[in-house]
Amino acid sequence: MSMFLTLAAAAEPVEVHLPMPAWAYGVTALVVFLLLLGFVWMFRHTARVMIEGDGRGHGHRVSQHTGRHADEGRH
Repeated sequence: MSMFLTLAAAAEPVEVHLPMPAWAYGVTALVVFLLLLGFVWMFRHTARVMIEGDGRGHGHRVSQHTGRHADEGRH
């Protein structure tokens, strides 16, 4: 084991070349983040619309006085 460590310490460092400049990684990450943010922004009111309905007869209507659904009868 000690011989392996001696050879590893004596070996010359290998230079790794990146496929693009270092600053390009930051720009790429920023662009991807902004694209994902735009995608999420498109669905910003989806949960509210699904819960409350979109006013076109879809979804459930809740009576403001009783807290029951409008199409629900009294039992």
